Amino acid sequence: MEDWQVQANLEKDEGNRLFKEGKLVASIEAYTRAIALDPENHVLYSNRSAAYLKRGDSKSKALKDAEKCVSLKSDWPKGYSRLGAAQQSLGRFGAAIATLEKGVALDKNSTVMQSALQACRGAEAAWLKAKEDAVRKERETKEAAEKAVLAKDVFPRLCQWCSEQGIQLYPIDLRYGLTAGNVVSHSMSNINLQEIDQCE
Repeated sequence: MEDWQVQANLEKDEGNRLFKEGKLVASIEAYTRAIALDPENHVLYSNRSAAYLKRGDSKSKALKDAEKCVSLKSDWPKGYSRLGAAQQSLGRFGAAIATLEKGVALDKNSTVMQSALQACRGAEAAWLKAKEDAVRKERETKEAAEKAVLAKDVFPRLCQWCSEQGIQLYPIDLRYGLTAGNVVSHSMSNINLQEIDQCE
């Protein structure tokens, strides 16, 4: 083994030790030194990707390292685990699921990979539900505001105008259409609607 390979392994081992101790910045520095010595070693990029991801504020760097890892060793299942985790952390659920499925295909016996895939699918479902809930809440808030304006401003002014014009107003919820219980006659409702159309 060449001297540079020995030194690269020493830096990798140091990075692994620091990572386990939770010293992420120092571990990243150790992996970076190892990569400088052995830039074609896919494991080094995988380890540094894990450290970047665990930091929480370097997700894009974690993704870049994971992509490099897979490009160097496309038949290594763990690389897809790293890449899928980085993609998921960035909210790229579709890409993450596709990546993890490739990893499972390479190692069908890996319960870790299968669990990661299942968790990613669950996270995507939860994200979609949260998004749908947010859209629904926004719509309901908007509708409530519109109803409040109608009840407090528009309808009272309409009632006043109709009273001044000698028009009898029949409040109708148009969601349910015109029924016999709503108005005295359809001819009367047509007259009212024609009068309202003339309002400015």
